Amino acid sequence: MLGLFKRKPHGETADTGTIEATAAAGLKRLHDLKRRKEEPQGPSAIVMRGAVVEALKVLEAALTAVDRITAPLGEAHETIDTAKGAKESPIRAMLADRYDDLRGQIDATALNASGAGVNLLSGARIGIELALEGTGQGTVAVRSIDLSAAGLGLPAPASGFEDKDEIARIESAIAEAETRLTRAAHTFVTDAALLSRVFATLPMKAPGADIENSAA
Repeated sequence: MLGLFKRKPHGETADTGTIEATAAAGLKRLHDLKRRKEEPQGPSAIVMRGAVVEALKVLEAALTAVDRITAPLGEAHETIDTAKGAKESPIRAMLADRYDDLRGQIDATALNASGAGVNLLSGARIGIELALEGTGQGTVAVRSIDLSAAGLGLPAPASGFEDKDEIARIESAIAEAETRLTRAAHTFVTDAALLSRVFATLPMKAPGADIENSAA
């Protein structure tokens, strides 16, 4: 423990109590430094930045899919409007088939909305949770939103649009689905903005780096 003790000039007697106190203090400091090095310090800033980037990729994929779902949902709205005025059964049946095809397109888009291996739209109820220890940010959570046809509340046609009540129910369901889709887009944009702010405030070096350097 070089530097913990000072030599007494020749002829002086060392104060045993002082030496013991100094030694004890020195040993305690070395023990504390070793313990702090060995304790988990949480993920490094580089790891956390990487995790945030991956989360942003997931959100980008989700927002791209939301944009793609807008088109078939809009066409579904037009289809149901046409069905309301259609008088011939074959035409209504054709429109019902088209509406059902559009539901399938929405399902396919939601199912393939993966980014970095995570899908926020498929209804799997798996979101993103980032634990950002040592940054003052706590835990950031991004929830999944089911934007499949079922998740949007779009029922399958049961009567080939022969039933006017069914057409009215589906028309109402489409309007609600459009509202849900808009809210989902707003949620994901808000989450992306939050993660971008988190990324900008992350430290440039790992928590505990100064401790390790001082103990080296």
